Amino acid sequence: MAELNAYIVEQAWFAPWFRVQSSFATNADTQVTVQTDNSVPWLWNIAPAA
Repeated sequence: MAELNAYIVEQAWFAPWFRVQSSFATNADTQVTVQTDNSVPWLWNIAPAA
């Protein structure tokens, strides 16, 4: 298993090769905080603007 793990890591099987473009629309009454690790904001980061 250690050899298999080393091979998979060396071959970069888990390297990201694409990223979905993040697109969403809001209005002036809505504030959205975008996450760096997610292509769309989490629901709890969408709130009324202050």
